[in-house]
Amino acid sequence: YWIAVLLALGGFVYLAVSLNFVQDDAYISYRYVANYLNGDGLVFNVGERVEGFTNFGWVILMVFIGSLGLDYIVASQLLGFALGAGIVLLSLMIALRMLPERERHFAVLVPLLVGLNMSLAYWSPAGLETAAFAFMTVASLLLFLQRNWLLALTLTWAVWLRPEGALVTGLLIVCEAVIY
Repeated sequence: YWIAVLLALGGFVYLAVSLNFVQDDAYISYRYVANYLNGDGLVFNVGERVEGFTNFGWVILMVFIGSLGLDYIVASQLLGFALGAGIVLLSLMIALRMLPERERHFAVLVPLLVGLNMSLAYWSPAGLETAAFAFMTVASLLLFLQRNWLLALTLTWAVWLRPEGALVTGLLIVCEAVIY
């Protein structure tokens, strides 16, 4: 399995580095972070109190990183990149969990398909919360399947990162009610 994962991660790294993309929407969050770190509050324009982001947890994480004196723009890209790679690993773990014993050899296809996905490579290091939200969602699915109490933590992070995290939480609650 690990050869497939290494190939998938190699492909993911190659694609992400080749694309070298920062989404312009990330600069909305960066401006809120910069204004906060400059002492002007969590605002887009100094003196105006308008919320213009839907990724509160990501903005707060970038504020924390920036308050440590680190470059939060580079950190957002590196963190997204790392979480994108983590999605590749989680995909194998889910495949191994879901496939019956006699069909587990097919699990090698899953990280290859995920790791060589252009969208994952494109959006992960783009500076947005996309990879973090996707990672928390995929991790939540794995933890749900494992019946692990850490599920509450990953779902909380998913909600903090994107409002859609509440939808993911609701879907897993419905699954819990119907399946178990």
